[in-house]
Amino acid sequence: MKISKYIVSAFAVVLTLVACDSYLDKGPEENLSIEETFTERAYVERWLYNIYSGMPIEMNFHRDEYRNPFVGGSDEMEVTSGTASCNLINSSSISSVNEFGIWGQTAYFTRKCNLFLEHIHLTPLEESEREEWIGEVHFMRAFYNFLSLRVYGPIPKYDKALNISADFKQIERASFDEIVEFIVEDCDKAISALPSRREFNYYGRATAAAAYALKSRVLLYAASPLYNGNPAYASVKSTSGKPLFSDYSKEKWARAAQAAKECIDFCEGHLPETTAEYRLYESPTNDPMKTAQELFTNNWNDEVLFAVNVGVNLLFEQCVDPVSTQGFSMYAPTQQIVDAYRMIDGEMPFETDAEGNVSYDENGNPRIVSAQYTETGFAKSASPDGWYPANVSNMYVGREPRFYAHINYCGATWKGVSLQMWSTGLDGIKTAGANHSKTGYLLRKFADEGAVTGSATPILSNRSWIFFRLGEIYLNYAEALNEAEDNPSQDVYDYLNAIRKRGGIPEITGTHTQNQMRILIRQERRIELAFETHRYFDVRRWKIAETTDNGPLYGMNINTGTSQFDPVFYKRTVIENRKFNERNYLFPINKDEIEKVPNIVQNLGY
Repeated sequence: MKISKYIVSAFAVVLTLVACDSYLDKGPEENLSIEETFTERAYVERWLYNIYSGMPIEMNFHRDEYRNPFVGGSDEMEVTSGTASCNLINSSSISSVNEFGIWGQTAYFTRKCNLFLEHIHLTPLEESEREEWIGEVHFMRAFYNFLSLRVYGPIPKYDKALNISADFKQIERASFDEIVEFIVEDCDKAISALPSRREFNYYGRATAAAAYALKSRVLLYAASPLYNGNPAYASVKSTSGKPLFSDYSKEKWARAAQAAKECIDFCEGHLPETTAEYRLYESPTNDPMKTAQELFTNNWNDEVLFAVNVGVNLLFEQCVDPVSTQGFSMYAPTQQIVDAYRMIDGEMPFETDAEGNVSYDENGNPRIVSAQYTETGFAKSASPDGWYPANVSNMYVGREPRFYAHINYCGATWKGVSLQMWSTGLDGIKTAGANHSKTGYLLRKFADEGAVTGSATPILSNRSWIFFRLGEIYLNYAEALNEAEDNPSQDVYDYLNAIRKRGGIPEITGTHTQNQMRILIRQERRIELAFETHRYFDVRRWKIAETTDNGPLYGMNINTGTSQFDPVFYKRTVIENRKFNERNYLFPINKDEIEKVPNIVQNLGY
């Protein structure tokens, strides 16, 4: 596919437009100025592809270079590696000298976007193609600014490319709202210039649908409690004295709801300028468990609004595989996320707190409230729909379909093997050694059951990572509309119920207060969007991370058990005590960046 050309072109741009190790190695094209470069279509096309090369590979959760410490840095996953980048987040050890460099990385690619926009008029192109390329770069500039905004809060507004003669002492952070408007303006420009969909050979390039989706998400974030009238940030100002955060405005929720609805209407073909006809994905089998699997293994299905083509990803497949299928057992869902999945009747199995999260007593036990749930005994027979085999713990029986699509647990069948997570089992700590799951669970969502990872010649499929999909926008709309109104309107019920119905659980009926609906929406986001790099940012923008990301993290008792039927294994056990304080809502800015631009104000607490 053409997107694979991006990776090749990324290296080509570095070689042709930057420098070589030796002057004698240079080709004639390497002495071109920026202006001369933009007079050659081939070079400019490489430049465009290189702009895409800066997107993070969020499918890999543990290395700095992939720039996704967020899944393992939330309460939904423990990465079984002492060197995983997320450990800095979980121990509250992140600082201005060891943060992940997202500030500099996004600024680097923002500058590439600005150089492109400032010089593309020099390139010999058909005007329609020029406008489309410009639209792509406006989207990518918005995307990179969002990646930085979501971790640091306010950032400088780079709307033009700086050169070495620029006065860097004049640069300071723009307000949060100013950057939001900058991103929205870029999205609007992209929407007017880009096609609603791409043909097969151009999958991975920006579309109007992607721009609508990014606009929806950034406005949802802007309306949320962390940024919208947060009293903790009321005194935060730039060097020149400008407030970096605004007072509360309920209108921000209404604007976020409007942006989400516009995205939905555009994507589903309800607006006159589109025939895109995106839709919520549903498996041809009509099995909600298969739907939840295939949504991420059937690349570029009709729900996908923007994704990056990853290609074959041996590392990811190894990290989700257990030792019994020659994997690393590295991506381990927590007991907190396991307990958050509902029963098939749509009810929570456990008592929840005021925010809708499962409550645990001092011994790590939740209070069971569902008559359908028990933690004693084992299934006498397999699920008739094939969701779980016989003999699994009753803890895993009768759960909602997405549980079986997202989580591998002790006794589950994976690649024809029954997983043995207890201490002396094939996948247990005494047998597997370092390659054991720290929680007694493994990630199943996104994984390709047909992948063969343990041979000298692995068998792998091309994969993609979804940044935006229609299901998220449904939930964005439901949340924003619920907050914008005093009582939930019918649209809140309808769009939330569409996700629940697709997920295989009953629709919500009756009348709910705004707060009751808020809890239901947040619970739905937690399950529907699990492991998709949303939970980390959701609990922060809702300002509940002091509860969710602070204190004991639970798993099964992996240090015990002699068989699948040994009850001592199925006991919630503290696997880690995580730390969180108020400063952790935002990342620190790297001290090297502040030394380069001295008027950048550091985030609170660092």
